[in-house]
Amino acid sequence: MKNRTSSKPRWLFPVLVLLSPMMGWSATVQAADDYAFLGLYEPRKAGVEFPICRDYRMEHFPLKDRAAYSEAARSFREQHKGESPSPYLLEPDKAAIVYRDRAYVSGYSCEKEALGVATGMDVEEARKQLAERVAKNRKSYRSEPEIVLIWKGGEYKRTIRRNYDGLEITYTAYDTGSGARLTAQGVNTRADKAAVFVFLIDGKQGRPMTVPPGGKFNHNFGKVTPGFVEVYVQYRQPEEDAASVIDLGKEFIRGKIGTKDGRLKGMDTPHADGKRG
Repeated sequence: MKNRTSSKPRWLFPVLVLLSPMMGWSATVQAADDYAFLGLYEPRKAGVEFPICRDYRMEHFPLKDRAAYSEAARSFREQHKGESPSPYLLEPDKAAIVYRDRAYVSGYSCEKEALGVATGMDVEEARKQLAERVAKNRKSYRSEPEIVLIWKGGEYKRTIRRNYDGLEITYTAYDTGSGARLTAQGVNTRADKAAVFVFLIDGKQGRPMTVPPGGKFNHNFGKVTPGFVEVYVQYRQPEEDAASVIDLGKEFIRGKIGTKDGRLKGMDTPHADGKRG
């Protein structure tokens, strides 16, 4: 996180804010575009001596693709010379929430309207990052952060993370040119039970795997065609025969992700099925 008293923007990724005709704030959610241009600048304001005390403003518009960003950034810098122009690119593989608050600029005895962005693989992770940031630097915020925009990223992403009631799995897709490859890395965050799970690709079942409490695993699916990957997860006491197959007569967690063009999408919210034991 950048210093809040700096003249530079204090965020890691671009922010997207819509201004109404009256220059008020309007919270919104992105359109279906995978890429967007975002430009931050400090507009000149009568009576404000120091640029560092100016409120931040944004410009934004959708981009056809990543290649269109370079020309858009060049034009934006020219248009806002002397106003600390900072162009950014929003991409499909990152989600973000944009928030505003009042910030005190030490050394200049002024307050300004500040903008910040928290990012993550999905919106939930971005919200968590914001909460942790505020808790860690509570005195830096002169007002409660207000979310003004949610950027979901693309529908399909290179990497997604899912939590199956304690078994956290990060799926990553790679487009090799001759087909997409998929890997999974996970950790069993539960301290009391072992996780037994099995992957199914388009209905074809793989070999059941076991991760002890606090344990980790890596799995390479190899090449995958557009379709679906399912996972069934069941928890057992460490002393049980954890190497056995999933017992569908007992409670288990089921999740599903979609694969398309070397990208991934969570298809549902992981939920419990089966009989409770």
